[in-house]
Amino acid sequence: MDTRIVFLLMLKDRFSEDEIEKLALEASEQIKYSVQFLAEDLKMMGFSEEHANLTATQIAPKPILYSFIIRNRILDNPVLAPLFPDTQEGKIKELAYRKLQYQLLAPEFTAFLFDQIIDEYNPENESTPVKKMIDEARESMSDQPDFYFKKIHRLWNICCENKGNIQERVIEENLTALSLLIPLITSHLKAGSGKQEIEDLLYTVSDVLTHEQIASNAFNKGKFSNTLFKRPVDYLDFILGNNAQVQDNARDAVARGILRNQGLLMVSISQYMIIRSPFYYDRSAESYNLLKKPGINPIRKILLKNPKLIQLIRFFELIVRTGDDVGDLELDTHTQTPNCVLLGEQGLATMLKASGIEGENQNNSDIDPEGILKENFVEFFQRVVKGASPNAQLLRELKELKFLGMKQIGVKTDLTSVDDGHLLGRILNEVAYGAIFNAIFNDNDAEEMGNALMQESIN
Repeated sequence: MDTRIVFLLMLKDRFSEDEIEKLALEASEQIKYSVQFLAEDLKMMGFSEEHANLTATQIAPKPILYSFIIRNRILDNPVLAPLFPDTQEGKIKELAYRKLQYQLLAPEFTAFLFDQIIDEYNPENESTPVKKMIDEARESMSDQPDFYFKKIHRLWNICCENKGNIQERVIEENLTALSLLIPLITSHLKAGSGKQEIEDLLYTVSDVLTHEQIASNAFNKGKFSNTLFKRPVDYLDFILGNNAQVQDNARDAVARGILRNQGLLMVSISQYMIIRSPFYYDRSAESYNLLKKPGINPIRKILLKNPKLIQLIRFFELIVRTGDDVGDLELDTHTQTPNCVLLGEQGLATMLKASGIEGENQNNSDIDPEGILKENFVEFFQRVVKGASPNAQLLRELKELKFLGMKQIGVKTDLTSVDDGHLLGRILNEVAYGAIFNAIFNDNDAEEMGNALMQESIN
C-alpha cells in the first residue's frame, strides 16, 4: 500500500485528487528524510548501521503519515512544505525544515522505538541503550510503575538546567535511550512554551512506555504472569487526583495496559502543540524554529474545564486499541504479543470498564447506562474471534461504534471554532479516526512502505 492510496482513503472527503496527489508526494519525501534522520540518531544511540537502517525504515512511515493526516483533516489548506529554490541555500533550508518536522514527532518516534523492542518485532535486538533500559524496566516494573516516568523526568530536568553539554550528561546518567526527546524539549523551551505544557506532553510519553512494558510483562508470551502489578497513575489519573494504590492480576494488567499504551493523548497533545506553534525560518541560525502563539491554554486547563473530553479520551482509547489489534491479530498471534482479541471475556470486561463504557467505580459515571454500546462491542469482538467478517467491514463497524460512543458522551468535535477546547476535541477525534486505519494498514504494511520509499531518491 503506497502513500497515495493511504491519503485517498483518509482525505478524499477533504481535498481534490490533485491536492491529495501533492500531499502524498509531500508525505513520501518527509518519510524518506525521516528514515535517514532517525537512522543517524539511532547510530548515535549505539545501534549498528545495519540495525539502525532496518529499525528506522520500519518505524518512520506511521508517525509521519498520521501526523500529516491529522493536520490535513483539521487545517483548511493542504499542509505542504514551502517551495525551496534549487540552490545550495534552498537545500539548507529544506534540510532544516525536514529535520524540525521529524524532531517535533519525537514522542511518537520514541514510543514506536520502545514498542518495537519490547514486543520483539525483529527476531534479534541488539544490546543498545534502549534494550538495556527495557531490560531494567522489565525487572522492576511490577512494583515500580513509575520507572519510565522518573527517567523521562530526569531527562527533562537536565534540559531545563542547561548546564554543560546536555548530551554528555544524558550519557553519564544512562538516559541515552530517551535522547530523541532532547531536540523536542529544547525547541519548545526556546519557543517559550510553558514548562507545565512540556511536562504534560512528557508525562504522556512515559504513560505509553509504562503501559507497553506492563502489558508485555503481564502477558508473558501468552502464559500470563503470576505476579500482581501495581497500577500506574497515568496523566489523566494524576490531574484528577486519582492516586489510589491498586494491584491488578496479570490479565487485568494486560487489558488496562494495552488500552493505555496506544498514545492517543500523547499524539493529541503533540499535534496540539505543533498546530498552536507555527514554524518560522531563523536566517541567522539557518534553521527552522517554532513561533509560540500567545494565550494558548495548556492541555491540563482544557481537560479540567471540559470533563467530557476526559470521557472521550478514555472511550477513544478503546476504539484505537480495537482498530490496531484487529489489523495486527494474525501478526500478534504469531509473535505472542498482547492483543485485546486474545484476552477473552475477562479482559474485554476490564477494558470496557476502564474505557468508561461501564463505570469502573462510584466516581465514574457510565457513558452507556442502557448497555447498548457494551452489547455492540461484545458482538463485534465475537465476530472478530470467529473471523466472520473481513477487516474492511470491521473498520466500517468500528467507525459506527465510535460515532455512537461520541453521541452518548455528548461532545461535538466538528466545530471550527478557534477555541482551544474545540481544537483539542477535533484533534482527539482525528487521531482516533486515523488510528483505526490500523485495521487495514498494519506494521508489516508500514515496513513495506518504508522499504519501497527508500529505493527512491530524495527529490
